[in-house]
Amino acid sequence: MSLSKECSVSECSNRVVARNTCAKHYWRLSKYGSTEDTPRTMPEEDKFWHHTDKLSDDECWEWKAYISPDGYGKFKSTHGQLAHRYSFFHHNPSDDHDMSKLVMHSCDNRKCVNPNHLSLGTHKDNSGDMVKKGRQGTWEHKGSKHPRAKINEALAKNIYLAKGKYKEIAEYFNVNYSTVLDVKSGRRWRHAIEGMRRNTREFV
Repeated sequence: MSLSKECSVSECSNRVVARNTCAKHYWRLSKYGSTEDTPRTMPEEDKFWHHTDKLSDDECWEWKAYISPDGYGKFKSTHGQLAHRYSFFHHNPSDDHDMSKLVMHSCDNRKCVNPNHLSLGTHKDNSGDMVKKGRQGTWEHKGSKHPRAKINEALAKNIYLAKGKYKEIAEYFNVNYSTVLDVKSGRRWRHAIEGMRRNTREFV
């Protein structure tokens, strides 16, 4: 009866199951082509760069993992959920990690995590930069001028004035419940309902 062999990976004494490796290292070899640490088990910094397309210092280093619907890379870390924030604070550890501050892109590429393209600023700084570069575009269009608008100013006013349960108002005007909530709370269409008193008309 032959003695079981130990895994060929340095400092691993687990029993060999295939290709001179233990179960753990054989799984890594099969899935990633290497017995080195997987992205899941890597230290935070190594995991970050594993998901980064790192090019020359003046080029954009694009994030290769999850991209949120608003176009930013997401990376769960001690610095938050945004990949470019992690990159900035990792390279600028002395900066204040104030969550009210934004990490801005000079390249206007939201996927970019190159620290040479990143700087810290306020919301006002970011808005000023956006206007200066002419990037406000359609997102600055209010109400019915916005390309994603589903109602207009007249309907927003009627919804705001309507008395009744939000669900009933939504059914009456054939809109989503969330639209009624946005209008009633003033979160959306504020320009259309300014100076008006809500819940003053019986529609339902």
